[in-house]
Amino acid sequence: MPAALIPAALSVTTSIIGGAGVATALAYGGINAVLSLALSATATKKNYATNTPRVKNARKHILRSSEAPREIVYGQVRKSGLLTFAHSTGREGNLHLVITLAAHEIDSIEELWVGEELASLEKYNGFVEYQLHYGTPQQLADSILVESAPVWSNQHRGQDIAYLRITLKWDENLWNLGLPNISATIRGKKIYDPRRITDSASHPSTQSSAIRYSDNPALCVLDYLTSEQGLACEPSEIDWQSFIDAANLCEQQVGGENRYRCNGVVVLDQPPIEIVEQLLTSCAGVLVYTQGKYRIFPAAPRSKSAHLNENNLRANPQGIPRAERNSLFNTLRATYIDKNRNWQLTDIPPISNPRYIMNDGGKELSYNLELPYTTSRTHAQRLARLAFEVVRPGARMQFPATLAALGIDVWDVVSISLPQVGYENKLFRVLAWRMSEDFGIDLELQEYSNEAYHYYSETEDRAQPTSSNLLETPFFENVNFNLVVKTLVEASNDANDDGELKTILEASWKIPSSLIKNISLQWRESGAQQNPQENPQENPQENPQENPQVNPWSGVTLPPETTQYQIQQAQSGKTYDCRLRMTNSIGIISKWQYNNANHFNRQFEPPQPPTQFRIKQQSGILTASWEMSSALYLNGSVEIRYLNSIGDPAWEDMQKVHNIILRRRYNFSFPAPAPGRHVFAIRSYNRLGIASEFSARISIILTPEAVKSLPRDEATLGWPGLDSEFAFKDENNFLVASSSATWRDLQDSWRELASTWKQLLPAKKILIYTTPTIDLGTIKPIIPIYQITAHGQFNINWRYSDTLPCEGEFSSISDTGENTRFVQFQIKVQGGKSTIPKLLHLIIDEQ
Repeated sequence: MPAALIPAALSVTTSIIGGAGVATALAYGGINAVLSLALSATATKKNYATNTPRVKNARKHILRSSEAPREIVYGQVRKSGLLTFAHSTGREGNLHLVITLAAHEIDSIEELWVGEELASLEKYNGFVEYQLHYGTPQQLADSILVESAPVWSNQHRGQDIAYLRITLKWDENLWNLGLPNISATIRGKKIYDPRRITDSASHPSTQSSAIRYSDNPALCVLDYLTSEQGLACEPSEIDWQSFIDAANLCEQQVGGENRYRCNGVVVLDQPPIEIVEQLLTSCAGVLVYTQGKYRIFPAAPRSKSAHLNENNLRANPQGIPRAERNSLFNTLRATYIDKNRNWQLTDIPPISNPRYIMNDGGKELSYNLELPYTTSRTHAQRLARLAFEVVRPGARMQFPATLAALGIDVWDVVSISLPQVGYENKLFRVLAWRMSEDFGIDLELQEYSNEAYHYYSETEDRAQPTSSNLLETPFFENVNFNLVVKTLVEASNDANDDGELKTILEASWKIPSSLIKNISLQWRESGAQQNPQENPQENPQENPQENPQVNPWSGVTLPPETTQYQIQQAQSGKTYDCRLRMTNSIGIISKWQYNNANHFNRQFEPPQPPTQFRIKQQSGILTASWEMSSALYLNGSVEIRYLNSIGDPAWEDMQKVHNIILRRRYNFSFPAPAPGRHVFAIRSYNRLGIASEFSARISIILTPEAVKSLPRDEATLGWPGLDSEFAFKDENNFLVASSSATWRDLQDSWRELASTWKQLLPAKKILIYTTPTIDLGTIKPIIPIYQITAHGQFNINWRYSDTLPCEGEFSSISDTGENTRFVQFQIKVQGGKSTIPKLLHLIIDEQ
C-alpha cells in the first residue's frame, strides 16, 4: 500500500474504488490503497475465497469436475460450462450431455460451436441437436432427457439455472477422435434498468419492462451490487441517479457505436473488490462510496464543481509535482477478447508517446493492461488510450481545507489558485475526502485535464501539461532522521508448518518536514564495499570507513509519508548496512544517514509435542499410540525411546525403539524389551529436525509372555490381499476407494466411449479389503486382536477352516475365538457424505 494514501484510505466518510482502465492506471499515481480498502470496508455481507486468479477470458472448454463456482454472464460471450450430466443410449446410439452455462436466466443463444466450427454446418445436420433452457423460475425438465435417461425425471427442472442439452448421434467420421468440445455464443443476464421506471422513488421496481438484456457497463455493475449473487446491497445504498446518468453516458454514440460495453463472465469465487475492478475496466470507470451510497463514474470529462484558494487552507499544502519514476509508464500494451477473431485473447498495437519517453530519460517504461470484459478492438483502443493519458499528468497534492470544502464530493473536479506554489485556476480531481480532527476537510487531489478524455487516434499524441510547485525548501542541515534497523519477530501463533516464525528486517525513521517529496532507502551486506562508479556528488556523505570496491547498494524510493520499510530481500544469517536520504518538493537532496551492521537471522519455535501418549502390551508386542498436530502429520516425525530404569532418565540417555522415521503415523507396534520396569518417552520433530521442548513419558512393568503373533505387514509396506469396489493405492500406499471409471479412464475412441458413459459414477462409498489366507501351522485356539486406521466407519469379519481353501461367508469375530488352522479376514470401510473411504493401516495379532 502506498503510504501516501494511508490517511485517505482510512476515511470512513468517503472512499473510492476503481477499475483497471483509468483506475488501474491511477494506481501508478497512488490510488491503489483506496481501491483496496473501500469495498472491503463496506461489503461485509458475504465471505469469499481469495485464492482464485482473475478471469482473463470466458471458458470455451467444457469443465469436467465434481464442482465449480457459480458464474454470472453479462453481455455477449462465447463460453462453455460445467458438464453436469452425460447419458449414452448404447453403442452407436445417442450421447446426451447437459452443460450448465450460468447461475441465472439468460436472454438467448446465438451460436452453438462444435470445437472451432459452428454446429449449423451441413455436416452436423442430423448429428447435433440441442435445446437451451433459459433458467427461468418456471422452466420444466428437458423432455428428451426425461424420455431417454432413466435417472432424469420431471423434477430435474433446473430453475434459475441456464443450461444446454446437447444430443450427439454416433457417426464414425465425425466423432472418431473422441468427445468434441461444446461451447455457445450467448446473450447473458437480463438486468434491471432504472431508466425504464418513471417513479424514481420505486427503485428497484418489479415491473417486467425494467428487466431486460443489456451490455451497459453501469447497469452490469448495478446488477452485481444489488443482486443476491453479488453484494446484495440495499436500495438505500445506491445513488440511483448516478447510475442512470452513467448508463446514458455509456450508450452515447462515439464513432458510430456505444461509448462503452461490458461483455464477460463473473466467477463468484473471486473477492468482490476484484470483480468490481474487472467490471469497471469495460468503462474505465470508478465506483465511489460516499455518504452511505454507491456512485459510479465511467470515464468522461467533467465540469468543475468548486474553486479553492489560499483562504480555504488550514495549513500548508503538501504535494508531489511529478509522479515518481517507478510510478510512470510511457508505453502501454493491452489485451482483450476479440469476438471477430473467434473470441481469442488479442493484443492491441502498443501505445507510446515519444515526448513522454524523452521526459523519462529516453527509457521505455511499459505497463500491461488487461481488459477481460471488452470484445471490440475499437473499445479496447479507446480504453487503453484513456488509461494512458489520464495518469500522465502525475501531480498530486494534499489540500488541508477549511469547512468550505464540505460541499465537495469524491471524483469532483475543482480548480485551485495558490500563488505561493504557482497554481492559477489549475484543475484537480478529488481522489479522497475526510473530516479531520480539527474540524476541517482533508482532500487528496490529482491533476486533471479534460484533454485526457478526448477520443484520440492510434497515432495522435497529447502534449504533456506543465506543473509547478514553489513550496519552501525543508531545512536539511543537521537534521536527524533517526534511522533505526531491527529484526521483528511475529507472535508465535504465526509460525509456519516448520515452526519458523515470521521474521522481518525493518528500517524505520522520522519525517522532519511536511514538504518531503520522496525518501530513498538503500541496503547491502555488511563488508560489501563501495562501487567506484558511484558519483560522490550524488552521495554527499558516504561512510568514511568504506573502502572502494565493487558491490553496489540495493534500494527503493518511497512516498513522502512513509516511516518504515520491510526489507524482504534480506537473507537469513547475514548482516546488513542501511542508509537513508530525503528529497524535498523542489529537488534538494539531503546527505546520507547510516545505520550499519544489522544482523538478520531466521528464528524457529519448537513444534508442539505429541499428546495422549500410551503404551499397550499384548502377547509380547507393545503398541505405542499418540496424537499430533496436522502440521507434524504432513511434514514432521516422532521418535520413541526407552530405558530400563526406575528413575526419570534424560532423553539423551535413552535408547531408540525404532530405526525408521515415523511419519504420517499415529501408532507403532514393536517387540517388547526384556522384562522389568521401563520408561518410554516420545518427542516430535518438524521437517527441519527441530525437536519439541519436552517429551511425554510413560513408566510400565513388562512381564515375560509367550509371543503369539500372526504374520502381519507392520510397516504397511504393501497390501498383498484382495481389494474390491474399485480401490487403488495412492502415493502414500493407502488403499483408497475410487469410482468404477473416471474421466481419465474414458476411452479416446468414440466407439469405446459410448459403452463406458454409464460407468462414469461418483466415488464409491464403500471399500472392501480381504487379507491373504493365514496358516497358523496347526489346529489351535485363536482369539484375534487387530489395529485398524481408516477414513470412514469400518468393521472386520473373518472366516476359518481346518483345511484349504477357506470358504463360506465372512462373519463377526466372537469374544471366545475359534479352534482352527486357517483364517482369513475382511475389512469394510464405509465413507460418509463427503468422505472417500481409505484404509491407512492394518495390524492383526492373536491373544
